[in-house]
Amino acid sequence: MSFRFLIIIFLVFFFTNSYSQEKQFPKITFETEAELAQKMESLAIELQKSYKSESRNDSLLKVIRFQLIQKKYKSAISVIELLEKYYHDKYPAYKEYYGKRNLVYAKAKLKAENNSLSFEEAYVQELKQYIENIKVELPGHLDYFFNFSIMDEAENFEKLIKNQKDMQSEDEAYLIFRTYMNAKLHKETSNLVSRSIKEYDENKYIIKDSVSVVNGNVVIPIRIVRKRSVKGKQPTLLMFSIYASDFSIELAKSIANKGYVSVIANTRGKWFSENELHPFEDDGKDAYNVIDWISKQPWSNGKVGMFGGSYLGFSQWAAAKKLHPALKTIVPQVAVGVGVDYPMYNNVFMSYMLRWIHLVENTKLIDREDFGNDEKWDKAHSNWFTSGKSFRALDSIEGRPNKTFQRWLDHPSRDEFWQNMVADKEDFSNINIPILTTTGYFDDDQLGAMFYFKEHHAYHKNPEHYLVIGPYDHSGAAGNPAVLLKNYEIDSVAQISITELVYDWFDYILKGKEKPTLLKDKINYQVMETNTWKHTSSLNEVSVKHQTYYLSNKKEGDYYKLETTEEASNNYVQQEIDFSDRKKSHDFIIFDTLKIADTLLNSNNGLTFISDPLEKETIMSGSFSGELSVKINKKDMDYTLLLYELKADGTYFYLSNHLQRASYSESREHRELLKPNEKTILKFKDTYFTSKKLEKGSRLILIVNINKNLEWEINYGTGKEVSRETIKDAEKPLVVKWFTDSFIKIPIEK
Repeated sequence: MSFRFLIIIFLVFFFTNSYSQEKQFPKITFETEAELAQKMESLAIELQKSYKSESRNDSLLKVIRFQLIQKKYKSAISVIELLEKYYHDKYPAYKEYYGKRNLVYAKAKLKAENNSLSFEEAYVQELKQYIENIKVELPGHLDYFFNFSIMDEAENFEKLIKNQKDMQSEDEAYLIFRTYMNAKLHKETSNLVSRSIKEYDENKYIIKDSVSVVNGNVVIPIRIVRKRSVKGKQPTLLMFSIYASDFSIELAKSIANKGYVSVIANTRGKWFSENELHPFEDDGKDAYNVIDWISKQPWSNGKVGMFGGSYLGFSQWAAAKKLHPALKTIVPQVAVGVGVDYPMYNNVFMSYMLRWIHLVENTKLIDREDFGNDEKWDKAHSNWFTSGKSFRALDSIEGRPNKTFQRWLDHPSRDEFWQNMVADKEDFSNINIPILTTTGYFDDDQLGAMFYFKEHHAYHKNPEHYLVIGPYDHSGAAGNPAVLLKNYEIDSVAQISITELVYDWFDYILKGKEKPTLLKDKINYQVMETNTWKHTSSLNEVSVKHQTYYLSNKKEGDYYKLETTEEASNNYVQQEIDFSDRKKSHDFIIFDTLKIADTLLNSNNGLTFISDPLEKETIMSGSFSGELSVKINKKDMDYTLLLYELKADGTYFYLSNHLQRASYSESREHRELLKPNEKTILKFKDTYFTSKKLEKGSRLILIVNINKNLEWEINYGTGKEVSRETIKDAEKPLVVKWFTDSFIKIPIEK
């Protein structure tokens, strides 16, 4: 009998009273903790009655919580074991700690009941047994899964109770219950977990958590973790991060468990550094000094590797600008392309940049509460959008004028301000160390990761630089990919641990072990829906030909046609955008709101073009490119392209995208305005890389649009600095003529 069948039978049996009609739950009021506990138990019983099954893991988690509050600990343990099996199969990288928080808690409650022990005594015993029986080194992430991930739930519960409506939906009521259970568990166990981990750490590690690397008046705070059992010199793995956090020690312990000295450094101005904070600007030279300091320590064998994702990917390329001899390899994962894809994407500034700035600047650590306040930030962005004020006014509208925000807006071109932060142009010719880049087809920073990869190959004749790219998002390509990603279940061969791949790479480079088996060539990419990886020596070898599709003004139903033959070049499709109308937006779909596989297509008020059905199965691999032949009545515009596969069964699969400021089509470094009412050619090529089997009978869909929404600055087309334009500049609508000699090229494997 299959595991999946067992889960289905269990859930059907457990939720015998399920029904489809939405039930309402009254507001929860209480005077004492005892009364609250009683009402939460009653709420759990009622929720259990009205529960409707969802995904298997969510269902099991709900069952566990319902049973724990009813003190049905034996039953809870049985369900936890089912959940562990699910996670073992789907997320093997987390198998040692997923579900263990609830398991240790339930076993401790049962042991206390049956052995006349206090809960505290029983819990410490059970936690110690878990630590001793774990099959690998105690993960540094233990404190995260047992403590850190639920540490804010008591505060969250108070907010939920305070903001209750008189009647709650089932989802709202369950959120209150779930938050209560997490807060209850944290309150009862957090000190016990911390004490047990401290005892373990003292025996296993040498931890230095407040070390200063000083250069002149600059102080860089670092944390160091070494295994106590290791007596000789070791290679060091360095992470250089702006995200100062108390959780850094847990991460450092995980690194030490892999046989390396772990050093986590923070950007100057973070943690206990009193220097002024300038995100991105100083990390390169500060990383050099930290590497120099590491190389001179008695525990260092003189070999340093760097890794990490997003900002930490950027900081590696910053460190490589002036390469220290001790830096032997870097592994930039989902690397931010500063001035390329953040804080502007192809020269279009994003609203998100202000939110991120406050994340890192509000406190000496990171302000997770402010950053996670979606309601507040959505309101700030909406207020700016409806106000018609300049993009520069966003920080004032949000309520906190910000110097960093304004300084970044002063540099809309990728000028020396951005270039000085990171390896650029000729710098790449001097980067002779082995490098492993990881990114994903759905990674927000794929553009940045690929920018560094391409530039390194453009300026260096034959770099030892490997690329791994697959069906991953930002977090997946930096760690452990999700099996079900935005409604798409990735192929089984793609379900790898990027984290383990990274450690295998370091073992290969720094310890002389075998090269990771996945790295069969320089370019390693997974072809979606074929369950295969492919390997080539260069990006040019990924696809051997292109299929060209032209925009057409002929219609098929509501859509225009994508034709394989060019029409008369004076034909066009016209689009009109009224920038003064704030009720109608033209959205560029971002990955946070994206469903990769969907039954619906939202054109977001754009123009939709559709091809004829494919006559045979085709493999699309690479970045689509093309030329847009346009005439506009203004001097500039920000256009967007979205590419989908429409399968024969009516489902849509998201393939690639492109956002571009027209005046920067030739170069990110220099702006060249368009001439109003003159036909011009806009070339594009750096779209999102993807690889997928396109089924016979599938059709390609291209959505062409103009960017006008609250997620990005608005380009009114006057030719002035865009961040200073206001709704007063929307004197007349933008009129775009998309001519039918416009085309896209789809990269095809033979």
